[in-house]
Amino acid sequence: MKTYVFLVIGLLFASSAFAQQSVVETAKAELEAAHVDVSGPCGAVKITNLVASRVHYRLLVKRGGNRATLRPDGSCLSGEQSGEPGFATDYVIDPSTFFGFDLLGDGGGANRPQWSGPETDFVARNKENAADPIDPSTYLHSPVNPPVTPPVEPNVLAEIEKAIQDLDRDIEALRAAVLAQDAKLDALKAQADVNTEKVQQQIDQAIKNAEKSLKDVVNAAGGASALIKILTLGVKK
Repeated sequence: MKTYVFLVIGLLFASSAFAQQSVVETAKAELEAAHVDVSGPCGAVKITNLVASRVHYRLLVKRGGNRATLRPDGSCLSGEQSGEPGFATDYVIDPSTFFGFDLLGDGGGANRPQWSGPETDFVARNKENAADPIDPSTYLHSPVNPPVTPPVEPNVLAEIEKAIQDLDRDIEALRAAVLAQDAKLDALKAQADVNTEKVQQQIDQAIKNAEKSLKDVVNAAGGASALIKILTLGVKK
């Protein structure tokens, strides 16, 4: 008979734990559906806080160790980030007995839903450090948080503006250099045209001078006969 009673009690505890675990699973799923980040210590404490508010349990205040600082506005920092007291990320307290229950496997890490307990060895601690959960509506129904762009320091903006101004000056200087080079090339081309014209004029003048000299020689030597002698000088050699 005693064995039967213990078996029944064991089954009742098992069915209760299974039912409570489904509450944890539902809470995590609802947060995920609302695009709430359920990873890390803050994700864990948001799941735990939502479960505590629904089953009317309390949270465990911790001043060190694995904890998260969940504020009334729904914002959250891990204990390492805030350096402040916070809540145990995966632990709830039954206010009627002050027994504790562990809601997440790898709390602050994978945050796997579970319902482990009761822990009966920490009643005095739990009584002293129990706290009511935060209103979960502050983060459960909030819109997806857009990525936050960190503010740019004013000196960084000034440096960017100066760099742009320097780049504009460099571009203007380069443009002026290109225009000056184009002007030099045009001048060289014009000078080349003038030189070519002068050379051609000199050639033309040299031809005219040669023709005039030849005529003078022919006239001085007696006309055509003298010209024939001149032309045949090289043949007689």
